[in-house]
Amino acid sequence: MTDDPVPRGDASRCSLTGRCLVATSRMRDPMLAGAVIYLCVHSEQGAMGVVINRILEGFSFLGLLRELHLPRPERDPEIPVHFGGPAERQQGFALHTADYVRDDTVVLNAAMAFTATREALRDIAHGTGPRRALVALGYTGWPPGQLDAEVRDDQWLVTDADPDLVFAPESDTKADLALARLGIDPARLSGEGGHA
Repeated sequence: MTDDPVPRGDASRCSLTGRCLVATSRMRDPMLAGAVIYLCVHSEQGAMGVVINRILEGFSFLGLLRELHLPRPERDPEIPVHFGGPAERQQGFALHTADYVRDDTVVLNAAMAFTATREALRDIAHGTGPRRALVALGYTGWPPGQLDAEVRDDQWLVTDADPDLVFAPESDTKADLALARLGIDPARLSGEGGHA
């Protein structure tokens, strides 16, 4: 992939953009086993998404602000920092509601947007950012055709996504919430295959 984490193209025509991927027992990449990923872009140029169910233990939002040399807010915000994926792991990203739009924001749909700038993290810290946000370090990327092949190979289940799933307060329940939308009992996941 290029240095730009968001592949360009007409994201609105990509059927998986704005949906969630849930890793199945067939997932071959151990870093993504058990992952739920919000897919920000899926086009002929590749795909990019953010893992939404894995908090980085021992890493605080205040620590991230310090590393980025951003001013500390008056109140300590209790915002978890997520493992967004194996690419660009030193880069902070914000997946957020579409009520917050800057020049560098990618609006994904009427409910969701994505911003990968220090200013967005500063605004979140100081309460001037989006109504709801998920902060992550890193992202997950696929070259052209790879994600499609992984879905065909039943490494991922695909489900609809909305802010209630993406911003659910308990990250460790997001896989169960996503599976419930498909009518799948998590205990039977290993026996399920195919597309939503």
